[in-house]
Amino acid sequence: MKTLKDIEDNLRVFVSYVKKNMKGYEKGEAQLFLERLFQSFGNEGILEAGASLEAQVKIDITTKFCDLLWPEKVLIEMKSSKEKNLAVHFTQAKNYWNELYDDQTDYVILCNFDEFWVYNWRHQRDPVSKVKLEELPEKWRSLAFLLPEEHAVRTHYIDDKVLITKEAAEKIANLFTSLQKRGIKQDQSQYFTLQCLVALFADDTNLFPIRGFFQDIIEDCLNDRLSSYDIFPLLFKQMNSKTPASGGRFKGVRFFNGGIFNKIYQIELTHKELKILLDASKADWSKVSPSIFGNIFEHSLSSKDQHRTGSHYTRENDILRIVEPTVIKPLREKIAKAKTLKNFLEIKDEISVIKILDPACGSGNFLYITFR
Repeated sequence: MKTLKDIEDNLRVFVSYVKKNMKGYEKGEAQLFLERLFQSFGNEGILEAGASLEAQVKIDITTKFCDLLWPEKVLIEMKSSKEKNLAVHFTQAKNYWNELYDDQTDYVILCNFDEFWVYNWRHQRDPVSKVKLEELPEKWRSLAFLLPEEHAVRTHYIDDKVLITKEAAEKIANLFTSLQKRGIKQDQSQYFTLQCLVALFADDTNLFPIRGFFQDIIEDCLNDRLSSYDIFPLLFKQMNSKTPASGGRFKGVRFFNGGIFNKIYQIELTHKELKILLDASKADWSKVSPSIFGNIFEHSLSSKDQHRTGSHYTRENDILRIVEPTVIKPLREKIAKAKTLKNFLEIKDEISVIKILDPACGSGNFLYITFR
Protein backbone atom coordinates (compact mmCIF):
# COMPACT_ATOMS: atom_id res chain seq x y z
CA MET A 1 0.00 0.00 0.00
CA LYS A 2 1.51 3.31 -1.10
CA THR A 3 -1.17 5.85 -0.16
CA LEU A 4 -4.38 5.98 1.84
CA LYS A 5 -6.23 6.18 -1.49
CA ASP A 6 -4.91 2.69 -2.17
CA ILE A 7 -7.10 1.47 0.70
CA GLU A 8 -10.25 2.68 -1.06
CA ASP A 9 -9.15 1.03 -4.31
CA ASN A 10 -8.24 -2.20 -2.50
CA LEU A 11 -11.58 -2.26 -0.70
CA ARG A 12 -13.54 -1.75 -3.91
CA VAL A 13 -11.79 -4.83 -5.28
CA PHE A 14 -12.52 -6.66 -1.99
CA VAL A 15 -16.24 -5.78 -2.07
CA SER A 16 -16.49 -6.87 -5.70
CA TYR A 17 -14.70 -10.15 -4.93
CA VAL A 18 -17.00 -10.96 -1.98
CA LYS A 19 -20.18 -10.20 -3.92
CA LYS A 20 -19.05 -12.24 -6.89
CA ASN A 21 -17.46 -15.25 -5.20
CA MET A 22 -18.86 -15.69 -1.68
CA LYS A 23 -22.19 -17.04 -0.45
CA GLY A 24 -21.68 -15.95 3.15
CA TYR A 25 -20.98 -19.34 4.73
CA GLU A 26 -19.43 -18.91 8.17
CA LYS A 27 -17.58 -22.24 8.28
CA GLY A 28 -16.32 -22.40 4.74
CA GLU A 29 -15.62 -18.78 3.83
CA ALA A 30 -14.95 -16.73 6.98
CA GLN A 31 -11.17 -17.21 7.00
CA LEU A 32 -10.75 -16.32 3.33
CA PHE A 33 -13.00 -13.28 3.86
CA LEU A 34 -10.85 -12.08 6.77
CA GLU A 35 -7.57 -12.76 4.96
CA ARG A 36 -8.71 -10.68 1.99
CA LEU A 37 -9.97 -7.95 4.34
CA PHE A 38 -6.59 -7.72 6.09
CA GLN A 39 -4.76 -7.59 2.77
CA SER A 40 -7.08 -4.82 1.56
CA PHE A 41 -5.96 -2.69 4.51
CA GLY A 42 -2.33 -3.11 3.48
CA ASN A 43 -1.30 -6.09 5.60
CA GLU A 44 0.63 -8.96 4.03
CA GLY A 45 -1.83 -11.29 5.72
CA ILE A 46 -3.49 -12.13 9.04
CA LEU A 47 -0.57 -14.07 10.52
CA GLU A 48 2.00 -11.60 9.23
CA ALA A 49 0.12 -8.77 10.97
CA GLY A 50 0.36 -10.60 14.29
CA ALA A 51 -3.22 -11.85 14.44
CA SER A 52 -4.44 -15.45 14.64
CA LEU A 53 -7.43 -17.41 13.38
CA GLU A 54 -9.52 -19.68 15.61
CA ALA A 55 -7.85 -18.19 18.68
CA GLN A 56 -8.42 -20.06 21.94
CA VAL A 57 -10.39 -18.33 24.69
CA LYS A 58 -10.68 -19.99 28.10
CA ILE A 59 -14.11 -19.57 29.67
CA ASP A 60 -14.17 -21.29 33.05
CA ILE A 61 -13.15 -24.91 32.37
CA THR A 62 -14.10 -24.88 28.68
CA THR A 63 -12.11 -23.72 25.67
CA LYS A 64 -13.85 -21.65 23.02
CA PHE A 65 -12.54 -20.29 19.73
CA CYS A 66 -13.04 -16.78 18.38
CA ASP A 67 -12.71 -16.37 14.63
CA LEU A 68 -9.87 -13.86 14.77
CA LEU A 69 -7.82 -12.28 17.52
CA TRP A 70 -5.28 -9.50 17.08
CA PRO A 71 -4.11 -9.01 20.70
CA GLU A 72 -4.83 -5.54 22.09
CA LYS A 73 -6.26 -4.44 18.72
CA VAL A 74 -9.34 -6.32 17.58
CA LEU A 75 -11.41 -9.45 18.13
CA ILE A 76 -13.58 -10.48 15.16
CA GLU A 77 -16.50 -12.88 15.32
CA MET A 78 -17.97 -13.96 11.98
CA LYS A 79 -21.53 -15.11 11.35
CA SER A 80 -23.22 -16.37 8.20
CA SER A 81 -25.01 -13.96 5.89
CA LYS A 82 -28.31 -15.50 7.04
CA GLU A 83 -27.72 -13.99 10.49
CA LYS A 84 -29.24 -10.59 9.82
CA ASN A 85 -29.53 -9.46 13.45
CA LEU A 86 -25.97 -9.35 14.77
CA ALA A 87 -27.22 -8.10 18.14
CA VAL A 88 -28.20 -11.71 18.91
CA HIS A 89 -24.48 -12.58 19.06
CA PHE A 90 -23.52 -9.69 21.33
CA THR A 91 -23.24 -11.88 24.44
CA GLN A 92 -20.99 -14.46 22.77
CA ALA A 93 -18.53 -11.82 21.59
CA LYS A 94 -18.68 -9.97 24.93
CA ASN A 95 -17.92 -13.18 26.84
CA TYR A 96 -14.88 -13.81 24.64
CA TRP A 97 -13.69 -10.24 25.12
CA ASN A 98 -14.20 -10.35 28.88
CA GLU A 99 -11.90 -13.37 29.18
CA LEU A 100 -8.97 -11.93 27.22
CA TYR A 101 -7.49 -9.96 30.17
CA ASP A 102 -3.92 -8.99 29.10
CA ASP A 103 -4.81 -9.46 25.43
CA GLN A 104 -8.05 -7.52 25.71
CA THR A 105 -8.63 -5.60 22.51
CA ASP A 106 -9.60 -1.99 21.91
CA TYR A 107 -12.16 -3.07 19.32
CA VAL A 108 -14.56 -5.92 18.59
CA ILE A 109 -16.23 -6.59 15.24
CA LEU A 110 -19.34 -8.66 14.60
CA CYS A 111 -19.65 -9.39 10.88
CA ASN A 112 -22.12 -11.38 8.73
CA PHE A 113 -20.38 -10.80 5.37
CA ASP A 114 -22.85 -8.00 4.60
CA GLU A 115 -22.31 -5.69 7.56
CA PHE A 116 -19.65 -4.77 10.13
CA TRP A 117 -20.71 -3.79 13.66
CA VAL A 118 -17.76 -2.14 15.41
CA TYR A 119 -17.65 -2.02 19.22
CA ASN A 120 -15.40 -0.26 21.70
CA TRP A 121 -16.49 -1.71 25.03
CA ARG A 122 -14.00 0.36 26.97
CA HIS A 123 -16.32 3.30 26.43
CA GLN A 124 -19.84 2.17 25.53
CA ARG A 125 -22.08 -0.85 25.11
CA ASP A 126 -23.62 -0.06 21.73
CA PRO A 127 -21.74 -0.22 18.41
CA VAL A 128 -19.66 2.88 17.72
CA SER A 129 -20.19 2.25 14.02
CA LYS A 130 -22.17 0.09 11.62
CA VAL A 131 -20.80 -0.23 8.09
CA LYS A 132 -22.40 -2.15 5.24
CA LEU A 133 -20.06 -4.09 2.96
CA GLU A 134 -20.74 -1.84 -0.04
CA GLU A 135 -20.01 1.26 2.10
CA LEU A 136 -16.58 0.03 3.15
CA PRO A 137 -14.54 1.86 0.46
CA GLU A 138 -15.98 5.20 1.64
CA LYS A 139 -16.30 4.45 5.37
CA TRP A 140 -13.10 2.46 5.84
CA ARG A 141 -11.91 4.76 8.64
CA SER A 142 -14.36 3.01 10.96
CA LEU A 143 -12.00 0.01 10.64
CA ALA A 144 -8.76 2.02 10.42
CA PHE A 145 -7.33 0.00 13.33
CA LEU A 146 -6.79 -2.81 10.78
CA LEU A 147 -4.05 -0.74 9.10
CA PRO A 148 -0.40 -1.70 9.61
CA GLU A 149 1.33 0.44 12.28
CA GLU A 150 3.31 2.44 9.74
CA HIS A 151 0.09 3.62 8.09
CA ALA A 152 -1.95 4.21 11.25
CA VAL A 153 -4.51 7.01 11.02
CA ARG A 154 -7.21 8.12 13.41
CA THR A 155 -10.27 5.90 13.39
CA HIS A 156 -13.45 7.79 12.50
CA TYR A 157 -16.81 6.80 13.95
CA ILE A 158 -20.38 7.83 13.42
CA ASP A 159 -20.44 8.18 17.22
CA ASP A 160 -16.86 8.66 18.36
CA LYS A 161 -17.26 8.76 22.13
CA VAL A 162 -13.53 8.38 22.67
CA LEU A 163 -12.63 11.45 20.62
CA ILE A 164 -15.47 13.57 22.04
CA THR A 165 -14.39 12.73 25.60
CA LYS A 166 -10.75 13.55 24.88
CA GLU A 167 -11.57 16.90 23.30
CA ALA A 168 -14.00 17.81 26.08
CA ALA A 169 -11.43 16.91 28.74
CA GLU A 170 -8.83 19.16 27.10
CA LYS A 171 -11.20 22.13 27.04
CA ILE A 172 -12.21 21.78 30.68
CA ALA A 173 -8.58 21.24 31.68
CA ASN A 174 -7.79 24.55 29.98
CA LEU A 175 -10.35 26.27 32.22
CA PHE A 176 -8.75 24.81 35.34
CA THR A 177 -5.26 25.82 34.14
CA SER A 178 -6.44 29.38 33.47
CA LEU A 179 -7.93 29.70 36.97
CA GLN A 180 -4.70 28.42 38.50
CA LYS A 181 -2.52 30.78 36.49
CA ARG A 182 -4.32 33.83 37.80
CA GLY A 183 -4.02 32.79 41.40
CA ILE A 184 -7.32 31.09 42.27
CA LYS A 185 -6.64 28.59 45.06
CA GLN A 186 -6.29 24.98 43.93
CA ASP A 187 -9.22 23.58 45.92
CA GLN A 188 -11.48 26.41 44.73
CA SER A 189 -10.38 25.84 41.11
CA GLN A 190 -11.03 22.11 41.46
CA TYR A 191 -14.52 22.51 42.88
CA PHE A 192 -15.52 25.20 40.41
CA THR A 193 -14.22 23.26 37.38
CA LEU A 194 -15.94 20.01 38.42
CA GLN A 195 -19.18 21.89 39.15
CA CYS A 196 -19.10 23.35 35.63
CA LEU A 197 -18.44 19.84 34.34
CA VAL A 198 -21.57 18.49 36.05
CA ALA A 199 -23.59 21.40 34.65
CA LEU A 200 -22.35 20.62 31.13
CA PHE A 201 -23.44 16.98 31.52
CA ALA A 202 -26.80 18.10 32.89
CA ASP A 203 -27.30 20.37 29.88
CA ASP A 204 -27.35 17.47 27.40
CA THR A 205 -28.79 14.67 29.54
CA ASN A 206 -32.18 16.21 30.42
CA LEU A 207 -31.20 17.05 33.98
CA PHE A 208 -31.92 20.76 33.54
CA PRO A 209 -35.40 22.18 32.76
CA ILE A 210 -34.48 22.61 29.07
CA ARG A 211 -31.58 21.52 26.87
CA GLY A 212 -29.00 24.30 26.60
CA PHE A 213 -29.98 25.79 29.97
CA PHE A 214 -26.38 26.16 31.15
CA GLN A 215 -25.15 27.25 27.72
CA ASP A 216 -27.66 30.13 27.77
CA ILE A 217 -26.25 31.28 31.11
CA ILE A 218 -22.70 31.22 29.74
CA GLU A 219 -23.77 33.24 26.67
CA ASP A 220 -25.54 35.80 28.87
CA CYS A 221 -22.34 36.25 30.86
CA LEU A 222 -20.27 36.64 27.69
CA ASN A 223 -22.67 39.32 26.45
CA ASP A 224 -22.53 41.16 29.80
CA ARG A 225 -26.20 40.50 30.55
CA LEU A 226 -25.21 38.55 33.66
CA SER A 227 -22.16 38.35 35.91
CA SER A 228 -20.50 34.95 36.33
CA TYR A 229 -19.52 36.09 39.83
CA ASP A 230 -23.22 36.19 40.75
CA ILE A 231 -25.08 33.71 38.54
CA PHE A 232 -22.81 30.64 38.77
CA PRO A 233 -22.89 30.45 42.61
CA LEU A 234 -26.67 30.95 42.55
CA LEU A 235 -27.10 28.09 40.08
CA PHE A 236 -24.77 25.79 42.01
CA LYS A 237 -26.56 26.66 45.26
CA GLN A 238 -29.89 25.65 43.70
CA MET A 239 -28.35 22.42 42.38
CA ASN A 240 -27.36 21.67 46.00
CA SER A 241 -30.83 22.37 47.39
CA LYS A 242 -33.50 19.75 48.08
CA THR A 243 -36.06 22.57 48.01
CA PRO A 244 -37.00 23.34 44.40
CA ALA A 245 -37.25 26.95 43.24
CA SER A 246 -40.91 27.96 43.01
CA GLY A 247 -40.22 30.49 40.26
CA GLY A 248 -37.57 32.45 38.43
CA ARG A 249 -34.77 31.26 36.17
CA PHE A 250 -33.96 28.21 38.31
CA LYS A 251 -37.49 26.83 38.46
CA GLY A 252 -37.31 23.13 37.61
CA VAL A 253 -33.60 22.73 38.47
CA ARG A 254 -33.14 19.41 40.27
CA PHE A 255 -31.23 18.58 43.43
CA PHE A 256 -27.80 17.06 42.65
CA ASN A 257 -26.67 14.85 45.51
CA GLY A 258 -23.18 13.49 46.09
CA GLY A 259 -21.62 16.53 47.72
CA ILE A 260 -20.04 18.11 44.64
CA PHE A 261 -21.94 21.36 45.34
CA ASN A 262 -21.38 21.43 49.10
CA LYS A 263 -18.68 24.06 48.68
CA ILE A 264 -19.47 26.98 46.41
CA TYR A 265 -17.04 29.77 45.53
CA GLN A 266 -17.69 33.09 43.81
CA ILE A 267 -15.30 33.41 40.91
CA GLU A 268 -15.38 36.13 38.26
CA LEU A 269 -14.54 34.42 34.99
CA THR A 270 -12.55 36.27 32.35
CA HIS A 271 -13.84 36.68 28.81
CA LYS A 272 -11.34 34.01 27.69
CA GLU A 273 -12.55 31.55 30.36
CA LEU A 274 -16.18 32.11 29.40
CA LYS A 275 -15.23 31.42 25.76
CA ILE A 276 -13.59 28.15 26.87
CA LEU A 277 -16.80 27.14 28.66
CA LEU A 278 -19.00 28.18 25.75
CA ASP A 279 -16.85 26.19 23.33
CA ALA A 280 -17.05 23.17 25.64
CA SER A 281 -20.83 23.53 25.94
CA LYS A 282 -21.24 23.09 22.18
CA ALA A 283 -20.11 19.46 22.39
CA ASP A 284 -22.81 16.81 22.81
CA TRP A 285 -22.18 15.92 26.45
CA SER A 286 -24.61 13.01 26.28
CA LYS A 287 -21.85 11.29 24.27
CA VAL A 288 -19.05 12.16 26.70
CA SER A 289 -17.87 9.28 28.88
CA PRO A 290 -18.20 9.99 32.64
CA SER A 291 -14.60 8.78 32.95
CA ILE A 292 -13.75 12.39 32.06
CA PHE A 293 -14.13 13.20 35.77
CA GLY A 294 -11.08 11.06 36.45
CA ASN A 295 -9.06 12.76 33.71
CA ILE A 296 -9.88 16.21 35.03
CA PHE A 297 -9.31 15.24 38.65
CA GLU A 298 -5.82 13.94 37.94
CA HIS A 299 -5.01 16.95 35.75
CA SER A 300 -5.96 19.25 38.63
CA LEU A 301 -3.37 17.74 40.96
CA SER A 302 0.31 18.52 40.92
CA SER A 303 2.75 15.58 40.65
CA LYS A 304 3.61 16.13 44.32
CA ASP A 305 -0.06 15.96 45.36
CA GLN A 306 -0.65 12.86 43.25
CA HIS A 307 2.27 11.10 44.92
CA ARG A 308 1.19 12.21 48.39
CA THR A 309 -2.46 11.15 48.06
CA GLY A 310 -2.08 8.31 45.57
CA SER A 311 -4.71 10.01 43.44
CA HIS A 312 -4.09 8.62 39.99
CA TYR A 313 -6.44 7.92 37.11
CA THR A 314 -6.29 4.12 36.79
CA ARG A 315 -6.57 2.68 33.29
CA GLU A 316 -9.69 0.63 32.59
CA ASN A 317 -7.63 -2.43 31.63
CA ASP A 318 -5.98 -2.49 35.05
CA ILE A 319 -9.30 -1.98 36.83
CA LEU A 320 -10.95 -4.83 34.93
CA ARG A 321 -8.22 -7.25 36.04
CA ILE A 322 -9.58 -6.86 39.56
CA VAL A 323 -13.25 -6.21 38.90
CA GLU A 324 -13.94 -8.95 36.32
CA PRO A 325 -12.99 -12.02 38.44
CA THR A 326 -14.19 -10.66 41.80
CA VAL A 327 -17.43 -8.85 40.97
CA ILE A 328 -18.60 -9.30 37.40
CA LYS A 329 -17.78 -12.93 36.63
CA PRO A 330 -19.57 -14.43 39.69
CA LEU A 331 -22.69 -12.41 38.84
CA ARG A 332 -22.50 -13.40 35.18
CA GLU A 333 -22.29 -17.08 36.15
CA LYS A 334 -25.37 -16.76 38.38
CA ILE A 335 -27.30 -15.06 35.59
CA ALA A 336 -26.32 -17.80 33.12
CA LYS A 337 -27.59 -20.48 35.51
CA ALA A 338 -30.86 -18.70 36.35
CA LYS A 339 -33.91 -20.44 34.90
CA THR A 340 -36.94 -18.98 36.62
CA LEU A 341 -38.32 -15.53 37.37
CA LYS A 342 -37.64 -16.21 41.06
CA ASN A 343 -33.94 -16.85 40.27
CA PHE A 344 -33.66 -13.58 38.36
CA LEU A 345 -35.41 -11.58 41.07
CA GLU A 346 -33.03 -13.00 43.67
CA ILE A 347 -30.05 -11.92 41.54
CA LYS A 348 -31.63 -8.47 41.10
CA ASP A 349 -31.96 -8.15 44.89
CA GLU A 350 -28.34 -9.23 45.33
CA ILE A 351 -27.09 -6.66 42.82
CA SER A 352 -29.10 -3.88 44.47
CA VAL A 353 -27.26 -4.27 47.78
CA ILE A 354 -23.72 -4.72 46.46
CA LYS A 355 -21.29 -2.21 47.94
CA ILE A 356 -17.90 -1.52 46.38
CA LEU A 357 -15.11 -0.23 48.60
CA ASP A 358 -12.25 1.69 47.01
CA PRO A 359 -10.05 2.67 49.99
CA ALA A 360 -7.63 4.65 47.80
CA CYS A 361 -10.37 6.42 45.85
CA GLY A 362 -8.87 9.36 44.00
CA SER A 363 -10.34 10.03 40.57
CA GLY A 364 -13.30 7.70 41.15
CA ASN A 365 -12.68 5.79 37.91
CA PHE A 366 -12.45 2.44 39.73
CA LEU A 367 -15.94 2.89 41.18
CA TYR A 368 -17.40 4.25 37.94
CA ILE A 369 -16.17 1.31 35.85
CA THR A 370 -17.21 -1.26 38.47
CA PHE A 371 -20.78 0.00 38.75
CA ARG A 372 -21.05 0.53 34.99
